[in-house]
Amino acid sequence: MESKKVLILGVTHPQIDAILYCRRMGYEVHGLSYHREGMGIPYLDFFDRIDIADKDGVLDYARENKVDLIYSTGSDVALPTVAYVSKKLSLPRDITCDQAMLLIDKSNFRSFALKNGLSPVKFKVVEKPGDFEDWDYFPAIIKPVDSQGQRGVRKVDNRREIEKYFPVALGESFSKKIIIEEFLEGKEINILIYMYNGEARYSFVIDRVLVEETIPGGYSAGMPVGVVKKHIVPSFIPEEDQKKIRRIAVEFIKMAGVKYGPVYIQGKYRDGDFKLIEVAPRLDGGHIWKIIKYKYGIDLIKICFDRLLGKINSGDVFPPISEKDNKRYQIEFFHQKPGEVFRIPPDFKKDEYLEYSFYYRNGEKVKISNGHFEKTGFRITEI
Repeated sequence: MESKKVLILGVTHPQIDAILYCRRMGYEVHGLSYHREGMGIPYLDFFDRIDIADKDGVLDYARENKVDLIYSTGSDVALPTVAYVSKKLSLPRDITCDQAMLLIDKSNFRSFALKNGLSPVKFKVVEKPGDFEDWDYFPAIIKPVDSQGQRGVRKVDNRREIEKYFPVALGESFSKKIIIEEFLEGKEINILIYMYNGEARYSFVIDRVLVEETIPGGYSAGMPVGVVKKHIVPSFIPEEDQKKIRRIAVEFIKMAGVKYGPVYIQGKYRDGDFKLIEVAPRLDGGHIWKIIKYKYGIDLIKICFDRLLGKINSGDVFPPISEKDNKRYQIEFFHQKPGEVFRIPPDFKKDEYLEYSFYYRNGEKVKISNGHFEKTGFRITEI
């Protein structure tokens, strides 16, 4: 039987899980990126240097190579391209172009949430520092309306800090627009949901521990906020509150019209209340599916590809959640500053981990992403 051809947009560590899965399945794996570098390239059958935001360039490549599926994990930038090219070529897809732009554009997302009365948060979209003159809600968060990975995201406590960090946020925005919104207090969490035929087949609440929570003065000194240190499953949040969180998250997804595929959500939980921070109709880029598989035996990356490639035709084939033990599982990330030479952490003891991986080889320089604490690898442990 002829092998399926899968085109993955992006070749760095957020996409490595998809690339390796497709390779294990015997698919012909193609990859695109605007840089001719990335840890996924050695595992590809074919690579070309094309910007994944270039919809027509990706369309030409997909058409010429007769791919069966175009996909990406962990990349908001790729989502509109995936939806656009898939529609043009009548390929399977999870979301429409409109759904992609509704959710990944932070201005559209906040407007939609406010209109529908879900997680109302004060916000304003601006293009120049002077537009902040009437903003008087502090602390606040400023960030680009259209970037990811905590790029350009800063916590500000006054207008002076807005002016200081505005150029940082603006430099990470494709559209040159900045959103400011009230800073939400509380515990940051993720929710990973899989939708099938308009219903949530799976919904997992995951604790998200931040880098800034683990160092003194982490919210100060202009460092980006929201940089993840570790994910933990199951969450420590009381089960009754987790049910409420799931209900709010699924209600929002249904309102947004997403009927199929994974949805990755960031939010804040405090005293039984939950508010959305961001919603992306994709798998996360932080390997959360791995700890979900360790804990519950649910292989989300397999389910994603099986459905899109026609191996799932009925919702009845989704395996039930089964807790194999009463343990918690965590994925903890290694970090270094951009420009540093990569080094294995001094406390690294591979025999103590269920799984681990590094994104760099010894001697390579750490690339810039958020500008402060860049992921260089991970380890998975029981806790």
